[in-house]
Amino acid sequence: MLSLALLAVPVVLLGDAAARDAAPPPSRTELETLSRQLESNRPEERLAAARKITELPPAGLSLYVERLRRPRTTTPAAFRQVILETWAQVPNPEYPAKGELWMKKPEPPWKPLPAKLRPKGQPRPRRPPPHDPEQVEWLTALNDLDLEGNPELRTLPDRVTVRAEALEAVALLRALAATGQAEATNAIFEFAFQLEGVFRDECGRALRSMGSVALPTLIRRMHLQGKGTGKQNRWALWQLDRMDRARPAKALATAPDDRVRAEMLHAYGEVRSIDAVDAVLAHVDSASRQVRRAARWAWMQYVAGPLPPAPPLRKRKLPGGKEESEAKQDYLSARELATLSLERELAALEPGSDGAPVPGLATIKERKPDEPIRPERALQLTQVLFAYYDTRHAAVWEEQLRAARAQQEAGDLEGAVRGYQQILLYDPFHERRGEMAEAFLTLGERRFAAGDHRAAAGYLQQGVALAPDPAKTRSAQAKLEFLDGLGKIAAGQADPGPFRRAIELDPQFTPARKQLEALLGQQQHRRWQGSVLMGGAFIVAMIVAALLVSVRLAGRRSANPRGPTPEPGAA
Repeated sequence: MLSLALLAVPVVLLGDAAARDAAPPPSRTELETLSRQLESNRPEERLAAARKITELPPAGLSLYVERLRRPRTTTPAAFRQVILETWAQVPNPEYPAKGELWMKKPEPPWKPLPAKLRPKGQPRPRRPPPHDPEQVEWLTALNDLDLEGNPELRTLPDRVTVRAEALEAVALLRALAATGQAEATNAIFEFAFQLEGVFRDECGRALRSMGSVALPTLIRRMHLQGKGTGKQNRWALWQLDRMDRARPAKALATAPDDRVRAEMLHAYGEVRSIDAVDAVLAHVDSASRQVRRAARWAWMQYVAGPLPPAPPLRKRKLPGGKEESEAKQDYLSARELATLSLERELAALEPGSDGAPVPGLATIKERKPDEPIRPERALQLTQVLFAYYDTRHAAVWEEQLRAARAQQEAGDLEGAVRGYQQILLYDPFHERRGEMAEAFLTLGERRFAAGDHRAAAGYLQQGVALAPDPAKTRSAQAKLEFLDGLGKIAAGQADPGPFRRAIELDPQFTPARKQLEALLGQQQHRRWQGSVLMGGAFIVAMIVAALLVSVRLAGRRSANPRGPTPEPGAA
């Protein structure tokens, strides 16, 4: 019943962005053709092809990733030479043994005009500001490179191919970022550490342009463990810092929607980030079920997952240059921090804050300030806290449920439905959700009788989803099928199937029967018209053929009016 969307929402004209999102993916041949145009001698043709690649539809994500990861014959040194001539920057492959972290093209020498050659009264010219690599627009800068006039590039073999491949890589990075899909972030991040990182600066801009969608990948990469992952950890943290999302609390607070926030919480739980302990705990009682489930899953990784590695021990220095006699932990582990956060949270919920005691807390032995934190304590406190939250909300929803039930019995179906919707917004699978179905179904029936089909479809659909016994919702399902058929007719797709299903569900549903008869009558009339037209066309064709034969025979008679000519020598 997908066509019910036509009744549930108004028609909105698709804009350029929506049309691009709905466009089919390009073929490999089309993408290869655009890539070959990047080798053109005409700058405007190269730039047009590069921009077409950046505007390719998101549906081709897998193709763009495959193209970006393909092996290249161009060496990183050749790419580095071309990119530096655009005044951009690339990582120094010899750092830290030699040079700075980033390589840049040296600024040209500046020689001001001597004072005796300057016009009288003109001040001494100032040195021009240095080139800023962050302000370089890689696509246009690479396109505008003069490969023949630049002495640094004139001797570069295959310089046309090098520039074309660099243009293609930048355009593909922007096409991936424009998809807005989380799958693209991993491909961009991995490419930042390929080819000796020559495209790393552009990869960082692409990731930052994706906003919060890139945060889960950056969080995971920042905590990636393994040999040689130090650079990736630092670079991911740097990107988060440049986006001002390095602090977990701020990153979660600025998420655009619950889906992204839940993905970020899941990422924090996967890596068990020490910095995110308090931020994750703050969402375990979120009003959004999606966020709440992700936060509780992440929190359980802290308190019930594998034990984190023990922090290193060291002797701290005391005033006067002395050291402590006993080595102590350099910092607290994630589980120890989680335990302290739980103790603070439960202390704020003790009697006196909201008047309700915390059930089960008295069974857990109180920890002294100097007592070491046992690993199992975090799980015990978590179970108490989650039970408290669930019990408190259950009491609130029970009161809300009674109030909505009273409104339903008083005949205020709209007020009852609003109350039920508040409960379902927090807990879509409430244990007493079946009791709410009657209000939705009855209100949907009333809206249908009043001719408000758009509202009726919404209420009936939710009532059918809530009802515990599908057999008691056959009338509502029949009306949904009827509305589905009307939606298809409005979309220009006359389909008798929904009306037939509506009659099967409710044989007494007269509107569906009438609509089916009218639809079948129209189809039969169209078939009759088609048959008449085909028969008429056949008769006309036969008449035309007979006329043509008659004309041909008449022509033969006029050419020989006395009959056939006798053969020579005949008697």
